[in-house]
Amino acid sequence: MKFQGAEIGNFGTFSWESKIVEGESLSRPIFLIAPSFIKDHKIKKQRIHNLPLIATAEPINFSQLAIKFSKILTKDTAFSCIRDIIKKIGEFVDRNLSFDIEFSFGHFYCRERVVKFEFDYAKFSKVC
Repeated sequence: MKFQGAEIGNFGTFSWESKIVEGESLSRPIFLIAPSFIKDHKIKKQRIHNLPLIATAEPINFSQLAIKFSKILTKDTAFSCIRDIIKKIGEFVDRNLSFDIEFSFGHFYCRERVVKFEFDYAKFSKVC
Protein backbone atom coordinates (compact mmCIF):
# COMPACT_ATOMS: atom_id res chain seq x y z
CA MET A 1 0.00 0.00 0.00
CA LYS A 2 1.38 3.41 -0.95
CA PHE A 3 0.82 6.09 1.68
CA GLN A 4 0.52 9.69 0.57
CA GLY A 5 -0.35 12.84 2.43
CA ALA A 6 -2.33 15.96 1.62
CA GLU A 7 -1.22 19.51 2.32
CA ILE A 8 -3.89 22.13 2.97
CA GLY A 9 -2.21 25.46 2.28
CA ASN A 10 -1.72 27.63 5.35
CA PHE A 11 -3.51 25.18 7.64
CA GLY A 12 -1.63 21.89 7.87
CA THR A 13 -0.69 18.54 6.43
CA PHE A 14 -2.34 15.17 6.87
CA SER A 15 0.18 12.45 6.23
CA TRP A 16 1.65 9.18 7.49
CA GLU A 17 4.45 8.85 10.01
CA SER A 18 6.72 5.87 9.45
CA LYS A 19 8.71 4.13 12.16
CA ILE A 20 10.67 0.91 12.32
CA VAL A 21 9.94 -0.96 15.53
CA GLU A 22 11.70 -4.26 16.20
CA GLY A 23 12.52 -4.61 12.51
CA GLU A 24 8.93 -4.03 11.41
CA SER A 25 7.87 -0.95 9.44
CA LEU A 26 4.85 0.73 11.01
CA SER A 27 2.81 3.69 9.74
CA ARG A 28 0.26 5.84 11.48
CA PRO A 29 -1.70 8.92 10.42
CA ILE A 30 -0.38 12.26 11.57
CA PHE A 31 -1.49 15.90 11.35
CA LEU A 32 1.17 18.61 11.25
CA ILE A 33 -0.20 22.11 11.67
CA ALA A 34 1.40 24.65 9.35
CA PRO A 35 4.00 26.92 10.97
CA SER A 36 2.31 29.91 9.32
CA PHE A 37 -1.02 29.01 10.98
CA ILE A 38 0.73 28.70 14.37
CA LYS A 39 2.41 32.08 13.93
CA ASP A 40 -0.61 33.93 12.50
CA HIS A 41 -2.96 32.79 15.27
CA LYS A 42 -0.53 32.58 18.21
CA ILE A 43 -1.29 28.92 18.83
CA LYS A 44 0.21 27.38 21.95
CA LYS A 45 2.38 24.37 21.30
CA GLN A 46 1.72 21.43 23.57
CA ARG A 47 5.18 19.96 23.13
CA ILE A 48 8.05 20.13 20.71
CA HIS A 49 8.39 17.20 18.34
CA ASN A 50 11.22 16.23 16.11
CA LEU A 51 9.95 16.28 12.56
CA PRO A 52 8.97 12.68 11.92
CA LEU A 53 9.70 10.65 8.82
CA ILE A 54 6.49 11.29 6.90
CA ALA A 55 5.06 10.23 3.57
CA THR A 56 5.20 12.70 0.72
CA ALA A 57 2.37 15.22 0.90
CA GLU A 58 0.97 16.94 -2.14
CA PRO A 59 -1.02 20.16 -2.10
CA ILE A 60 -4.72 19.42 -2.41
CA ASN A 61 -6.02 19.53 -5.96
CA PHE A 62 -9.15 21.68 -6.00
CA SER A 63 -10.19 20.42 -9.42
CA GLN A 64 -10.15 16.82 -8.20
CA LEU A 65 -12.08 17.80 -5.07
CA ALA A 66 -14.76 19.55 -7.09
CA ILE A 67 -15.16 16.60 -9.46
CA LYS A 68 -15.01 13.86 -6.83
CA PHE A 69 -17.44 15.30 -4.31
CA SER A 70 -19.92 17.32 -6.33
CA LYS A 71 -21.59 17.71 -9.67
CA ILE A 72 -21.93 21.49 -9.37
CA LEU A 73 -18.73 22.71 -7.67
CA THR A 74 -15.98 24.29 -9.72
CA LYS A 75 -12.27 24.40 -8.92
CA ASP A 76 -12.62 28.05 -7.89
CA THR A 77 -15.59 27.33 -5.64
CA ALA A 78 -13.76 24.46 -3.93
CA PHE A 79 -10.72 26.69 -3.40
CA SER A 80 -12.83 29.56 -2.03
CA CYS A 81 -14.73 27.27 0.33
CA ILE A 82 -11.57 25.71 1.79
CA ARG A 83 -9.91 29.15 2.09
CA ASP A 84 -12.98 30.58 3.89
CA ILE A 85 -13.20 27.61 6.28
CA ILE A 86 -9.52 27.96 7.21
CA LYS A 87 -9.99 31.71 7.68
CA LYS A 88 -12.99 31.10 9.98
CA ILE A 89 -11.04 28.51 12.00
CA GLY A 90 -8.28 31.11 12.44
CA GLU A 91 -10.82 33.71 13.57
CA PHE A 92 -12.21 31.31 16.17
CA VAL A 93 -8.69 30.59 17.45
CA ASP A 94 -7.96 34.35 17.55
CA ARG A 95 -11.09 34.88 19.68
CA ASN A 96 -9.89 32.13 22.04
CA LEU A 97 -13.02 30.04 21.46
CA SER A 98 -13.26 26.33 22.19
CA PHE A 99 -14.56 24.33 19.26
CA ASP A 100 -14.55 20.95 17.52
CA ILE A 101 -14.74 20.20 13.81
CA GLU A 102 -15.81 16.70 12.83
CA PHE A 103 -14.02 15.08 9.89
CA SER A 104 -14.91 11.75 8.32
CA PHE A 105 -11.80 10.22 9.95
CA GLY A 106 -11.45 12.13 13.23
CA HIS A 107 -11.86 15.58 14.65
CA PHE A 108 -9.97 18.83 15.00
CA TYR A 109 -10.38 20.73 18.21
CA CYS A 110 -9.19 23.89 19.88
CA ARG A 111 -9.11 24.63 23.60
CA GLU A 112 -7.42 27.79 24.95
CA ARG A 113 -5.35 28.25 21.78
CA VAL A 114 -4.13 24.64 21.86
CA VAL A 115 -5.14 22.83 18.68
CA LYS A 116 -5.04 19.13 17.97
CA PHE A 117 -6.35 16.59 15.51
CA GLU A 118 -7.43 13.24 16.89
CA PHE A 119 -7.85 10.40 14.44
CA ASP A 120 -10.83 8.11 14.99
CA TYR A 121 -9.44 4.78 13.88
CA ALA A 122 -12.88 3.15 13.66
CA LYS A 123 -14.00 5.81 11.16
CA PHE A 124 -10.56 6.10 9.61
CA SER A 125 -10.53 2.53 8.32
CA LYS A 126 -13.85 3.12 6.50
CA VAL A 127 -12.57 6.08 4.44
CA CYS A 128 -9.15 4.68 3.49
